[in-house]
Amino acid sequence: MPTGRRGQLWALILALLALGGTAYANSASLSFKNANGCVYAALTASAATSINVAAATLDLGEFDYISCTGVLHHLQDPEDGLNKLRSVLAPGGVLGIMVYGRYGRTGIYQIQDLMRIVNRNAPGMQESLANTKAMLACLPPSHRWKETGGFAHDAPDAELYDFFLHSQDRAYTVPELYDWIQEKCKLHMQLSRLDFGRLPYTPECYIKDPALLQIIKALPLAEQQAVAELIAGNIDRHCFYATQSGGTAASLDELDNVPFFFLGFESIKGRELSEHMRQNPGQQLLIKDPRTTITLVLAPGKYSEQLLRYLDGERSLREIFRLARKDMPSGGAGVTDDQLLEDFRPIFNLFNLAEGMLLRHKSVGRFPAIAELQSSAIQPSPLSDQRKP
Repeated sequence: MPTGRRGQLWALILALLALGGTAYANSASLSFKNANGCVYAALTASAATSINVAAATLDLGEFDYISCTGVLHHLQDPEDGLNKLRSVLAPGGVLGIMVYGRYGRTGIYQIQDLMRIVNRNAPGMQESLANTKAMLACLPPSHRWKETGGFAHDAPDAELYDFFLHSQDRAYTVPELYDWIQEKCKLHMQLSRLDFGRLPYTPECYIKDPALLQIIKALPLAEQQAVAELIAGNIDRHCFYATQSGGTAASLDELDNVPFFFLGFESIKGRELSEHMRQNPGQQLLIKDPRTTITLVLAPGKYSEQLLRYLDGERSLREIFRLARKDMPSGGAGVTDDQLLEDFRPIFNLFNLAEGMLLRHKSVGRFPAIAELQSSAIQPSPLSDQRKP
């Protein structure tokens, strides 16, 4: 067993399993790393694992960031589980949470109801799994699960169990999340899918009729997102960030922040966008989100060409503004930071909507790319190390 802080965290894993017990598939995992002085914990569980979250009782201290993916919706009392996580969240810390989305799992819940009937007298798990595989093979193309491209009957047993045979599984709509997270728990929440950002919750991604969109955009944000969820019909999981207080997101108004492309947009170069604008003055840029079918439309502003030229993921806004002025007539005399900021804001907001552009303070080093994170995350389990001779 590892020693020190990492060993404490693996002790927490074992304690969680002992307290909550495991059902069929994989167990929980909790990881720790210290980057730029921050402490992170990641708690995941297969859908076949029921965990009584007891981190608060093990005296591990507080965490700046806690990631809880696919766990709370399998607990008997999700609110209690969330409160346990909050109890070890440092002041100013952030919770990153994923729970199931109700409407996007409609086909799954139809099959769950179906298999409860079919498996009522099944003597054991293997028989229930066999019945489930046979039933999936019989589903007609018209079934919701088939229409949404669900996996076939020959999927791994753990996946089949997770989706169709789990004994404790709940899902949420957008209004139910707001009621739980903001109204009951008094947390500040921002919906943002790990794969698509806030795009799935944005009505203008679906509604092109100007008059209809005007009606929807007049609604409070929570209702706009609820409308988007109902239109999309396929949001099967909700990801969101939650904080104890508001105003914790990095701000464009802090000119020492560094804007950088992220996720599927990492290959985009600001200088290439700038050159495109120079060669095609006044034309909109159409940028396809590499993860979706959505096209982002960037309308160039007065200073966009100069600003994008120096957007490299290393320079702060203040540095970008300084260099951009040098490319303007008379060295940008009379052009203020506020004017440049207002010109850059629509660019940032467009990409940020898809989590394609983020901010970090200039004192913080470059964030690793997703591929680098995935590579560094593949570490041998200390539990498996014990079995080595």
